[in-house]
Amino acid sequence: MAASEHDREDILREATALVERVELITPNQSDSVIVGFRRDGSASFFFGPELVVQFNTANELRRGYDHGHLLKARHGRLVVMQRVRNEHAVTLMSRDLTPVETAVFSQKVLQELWYVREALRTGTARIIGKVPDGMDVAGRVLQWLNALQEPLIIADQPNAAGRSSGQR
Repeated sequence: MAASEHDREDILREATALVERVELITPNQSDSVIVGFRRDGSASFFFGPELVVQFNTANELRRGYDHGHLLKARHGRLVVMQRVRNEHAVTLMSRDLTPVETAVFSQKVLQELWYVREALRTGTARIIGKVPDGMDVAGRVLQWLNALQEPLIIADQPNAAGRSSGQR
């Protein structure tokens, strides 16, 4: 078994912070997709090894991983973080994404999310595994995706709790 397949099985089996999770195969995506929900209802999507997005309880994008780059929300903007190594230490450097970079990333994420939504809506998604076994996690994913706003809203902070009412 390839290392990435094993890692994905580990996510489905061992990601206990995601109390409900499902692995899906969809017609338009080359890798399986793992979707999980924390106890508070915040969602995480794992689109193969190179794209991960996490949302808060208000369905705002709070964290991500895109081809080796860590992303986090800060004050309604996305910040890219990179580890810079030298002979003495590893430093975490960060910079705000430009509005264009944010729009491109957001559009890529939305496209992947809409592929999942369409496959679930049309019944073409195949469930590989789910936790817990007796629950309709795929149905919950579809419900969550149907409620997602477009364009994506970037959270104020990278934690799972949504912002308090009355902001923005």
